[in-house]
Amino acid sequence: MKSKSEIVLADDQKQSVLDGFGYLRWFGQLREVSVFITEDQHIVRRDDDPVAIIGTELLTPHLLEMDFAKRIVTIKSQKPTG
Repeated sequence: MKSKSEIVLADDQKQSVLDGFGYLRWFGQLREVSVFITEDQHIVRRDDDPVAIIGTELLTPHLLEMDFAKRIVTIKSQKPTG
């Protein structure tokens, strides 16, 4: 069941979204994830803008590498420590 929420984006803009859930395969494992779905059909975006935003829970405990000069983001699988 979907419900409406308001979230705050990284640039401090507020966005009305629908809450939902889905499944994705992440490093070989099927994971249930919460998703926010925008109702705005008129978002202006460039061709190189992301189509999805990954939350930090999926990144833990993996290694995230960002090469700003080359515009490359790499996520490498790592085992949890401790």
